[in-house]
Amino acid sequence: MSSDDTTDGRPKLGQEPIQPKGADLSFLNPRNRTAAADRQAPADAAETPPAANDGPPPASPRSQDDHVQSDDHVQGRAEDGSDGQAAKPVIVYIPSRLRTKLKKAAAGSGRTYTDVLFDAVDALDAHLPDLFKGHPAAPSPGSLFSRRSVRGRPTSTRPAPNVQVPIRPPTIADLQVLDDRANRYTAGNRSEFVRVVLSAYLSGKTP
Repeated sequence: MSSDDTTDGRPKLGQEPIQPKGADLSFLNPRNRTAAADRQAPADAAETPPAANDGPPPASPRSQDDHVQSDDHVQGRAEDGSDGQAAKPVIVYIPSRLRTKLKKAAAGSGRTYTDVLFDAVDALDAHLPDLFKGHPAAPSPGSLFSRRSVRGRPTSTRPAPNVQVPIRPPTIADLQVLDDRANRYTAGNRSEFVRVVLSAYLSGKTP
């Protein structure tokens, strides 16, 4: 470039600026930036993994219906005990002296505590109204209401401590036999019913 074309190294008025060789200024053009972004978009989309579905697959209506039907059959058998379903063991509380007699009776005859109790109820079932006559928990003659609790009577002697005795009815129906009579004669107190029946049976006293 001659000295006529420039003044102090600057271009004259009306001339285009001279760009240095090798410089790429295309990135300054907004159109070029938009095109570059469009070319990169498909690559970014391809690298984005699809959302994972962690939930379990939906159950088919057939499997749900089968499950409900099975539960209904189990509940029906448990309620009426017609299939001989075993009942859960229950705990009753009786005086320690009575438990000693029960233990001797069971050991001497090869029976369990439950067997002795069932034999006692079988032997005394016809005499239960007389056996519980005047009992604090027995229904009062002519009353519209049943007694709701069994309270100890005042006594000058210290009552014998009660101990736990496990009763294992073979079926729910067997347990229902005991509970029906406990509801009738001792206002639902199962331990009190067992105590009175075993006391009379093991002592050989019947009304």
